[in-house]
Amino acid sequence: MRILLWYATFACATPPTEIEPTPQETPVSPVIPCTLPKIRPPELAIQFRQTVIPHGMEPENYGLTLRSVCGPDEPLCRVVDDTGMDRLYAQFQEKKFGSLGRTSEGHASPHYGSRSLELAWDGGHCAVADSHQSVLIKEEADILQDLIQQVTAATYAK
Repeated sequence: MRILLWYATFACATPPTEIEPTPQETPVSPVIPCTLPKIRPPELAIQFRQTVIPHGMEPENYGLTLRSVCGPDEPLCRVVDDTGMDRLYAQFQEKKFGSLGRTSEGHASPHYGSRSLELAWDGGHCAVADSHQSVLIKEEADILQDLIQQVTAATYAK
């Protein structure tokens, strides 16, 4: 079953995006800074994870991985052509993804849930997470949301 997530709470103009529900809790990657390679590694994987915690209900976990080639054992993987992956990677570089991760003081409501993006390639990876336990400062939360919108929108690009 596919779930449609609408990012209305983030006031975006991006259309609804299909994201697969995951069968178990999706761990949020910790903030892992890195220096992104100058050229997109051909084996780059971009992984998005989100947990939504509705009041009075069980947490809902979603996941999506983008690659140039997906293996048969990767049900949450979507293929994005090289041009699309290059375009996404350029956005991660422009937004200085590898240096994001500054958090604000304190915690948010547990219903804040969590969301994370992780880039992985042979020889490296980095991740940025925003959760109720570790809330990104507004500027970086906005950058993370913009990148998430671009990642989810890439599943529709042709």
